Amino acid sequence: MAHENLLVSNYHNMYLNERNLFGTSIALDDSVKEALNDLPTGNVITTNGENTPTYGNISKVVISSTNESMSVGTRVDLTGQSFEINPATILTSQAQNIPHNNPGQNLAKWRWWVIPREKGSHTLFIDAYTVDEKGNRMPINSTKREIGVILTPAPAENVTTTTTTVPARNYTTAATKKMTPGFESIFALTGLLAVAYLVLGRKS
Repeated sequence: MAHENLLVSNYHNMYLNERNLFGTSIALDDSVKEALNDLPTGNVITTNGENTPTYGNISKVVISSTNESMSVGTRVDLTGQSFEINPATILTSQAQNIPHNNPGQNLAKWRWWVIPREKGSHTLFIDAYTVDEKGNRMPINSTKREIGVILTPAPAENVTTTTTTVPARNYTTAATKKMTPGFESIFALTGLLAVAYLVLGRKS
């Protein structure tokens, strides 16, 4: 009987508050390659500033085979206290049946948007299980993924250096202005001539 392989996104680090596409797949031996090629492994920032997932992974965990006839489907949950985690597809929130008669496509996949909210090294928990007709869970495999969350370097503060220019002193202010030599004599002589003019005018 073919093994069911649990494939896990191989993120080594994430940036704080940056959205990442994280995924797991369960694939039969004949479909592992296809599942790996479709598994998100990291992010690339494109020239237009968008966060685009990269694909192709080497992370694989072999799990025990399940008895599909005894279960409604298989489900994988992703949890982590330091992360904001939301399903990226409708099927992620549902139990899925893994086909066994379509070589290359005998797989099921789950995808989440993951945003780390705290700096430091944190853990994502992956829990795979089958669900029977009564809704009971039977664990398949439980594994931990260590995700080292890295803070992006804060941009250098735009510090504007202000140079204070001291204005040149005005040395010709009223308090320091000096009169041209002889100016006082000219004013005095003008006053005397005016008085003499008035006196002579009255005598005539």
